[in-house]
Amino acid sequence: MEPRNAQVAQLIEETLPLVTSVVHQVTARFPRHVDKDELTRAGVLGLVQAAQRYDSGQGVAFHHFAARRIRGAILDALPGTRWAARSGPP
Repeated sequence: MEPRNAQVAQLIEETLPLVTSVVHQVTARFPRHVDKDELTRAGVLGLVQAAQRYDSGQGVAFHHFAARRIRGAILDALPGTRWAARSGPP
């Protein structure tokens, strides 16, 4: 594995629990039927993107950088989740 890919994989592995934490924070007041698994998948994709784009030379801790990207990915996924409808077509 190339050094950069190894770094990205390590960042993702070490920070993966943050996704669950952010999902819980974002969905704390959402109805129970909101698909948290779908939002978690979006958060994981946000984490992967954050790990790929992270530049330690910017002076921001990866945890903080990733948390913002994870939250953004989750919020971006909300319109596609149809969480306002419990069942059936719109």
